[in-house]
Amino acid sequence: MEIKLQLPDEFAGMIAKCLADQLDQQNPRPQMEADAWLNKGEASKYLKVSRVFLDELIKSQSLPCKRIGTRSYRFKKADLDNWLRSQQ
Repeated sequence: MEIKLQLPDEFAGMIAKCLADQLDQQNPRPQMEADAWLNKGEASKYLKVSRVFLDELIKSQSLPCKRIGTRSYRFKKADLDNWLRSQQ
């Protein structure tokens, strides 16, 4: 049996936000100092995104980061927190 509902966009957005809030409460982000610097692996875990998506954000320059050498990047936790808030 399949049930299909059509909801106005504002309801779908509200439901998505409620689900995201519930997931955040179940899996809180690790606590660390605001001035901590993270490498790409740590940043992708902290943001709960894939490394591929993180690379896309770096390439598009939409995520604040500091380039170290030719291939390494570092991310300030406070900058990631600010970026997350701007995405809501």
